Amino acid sequence: MVIIPSNVIHCTQPADGALFTSSALFFCPSILTGNRDVLADLFSSSKLQRKHRYHLSEEKQREFLELLNKLNHESSKSDHYTADMSTILIQAIVIFLSRHCHTSPHETAGMPDWIHHSLHYINDHLDEEIELTQLASAACVHPAYFSKRFKTTIGLTFSDFVKSKRMIKAKELLRNSPCSVQDIAEQCGYKSMPHFFRTFRATTGKTPSVYRKMSLN
Repeated sequence: MVIIPSNVIHCTQPADGALFTSSALFFCPSILTGNRDVLADLFSSSKLQRKHRYHLSEEKQREFLELLNKLNHESSKSDHYTADMSTILIQAIVIFLSRHCHTSPHETAGMPDWIHHSLHYINDHLDEEIELTQLASAACVHPAYFSKRFKTTIGLTFSDFVKSKRMIKAKELLRNSPCSVQDIAEQCGYKSMPHFFRTFRATTGKTPSVYRKMSLN
């Protein structure tokens, strides 16, 4: 079971030659808000602790599949109650996972410790210059090997990953922070405003100011 909060960069990397079937459930976070914000705890704690892989016992897997089948059956209908019933079933699924999911002991299986530490460093230092050579030196590996292994493991080049993380942070700040666009650019590691504007527009199709205005509306 993989829990993916919003704005988390991720990719699927099966073992060479391995075949697998996956089912993905996407839904708007607003389904989990209201008087019972505790429903969002599964995702907020996953994002805070940076743990995304969980497991269910075989018995609970069967119960979970029953809930998914009910949701799938409901989505095939189109009557007056479909939307409300689907919302109720999604909330039931989240409650079920919150009760029965346990952190996998192999959360970072296949990921070298130095990549795991590098990801933490990137996330905590987005407002600073982040150099591949600096992280490679800290990991005691050659920069060329760092670059190749990083892309193989994460699914993005080092520079694309850092840029994506900065854009995610910028969008979050534009939605939720009263800071000026210039302050937000600096908090995301951009010292040049034109560079920030070009990158943000290329990523979202909007300028930072327009994105903020649309988010508020």
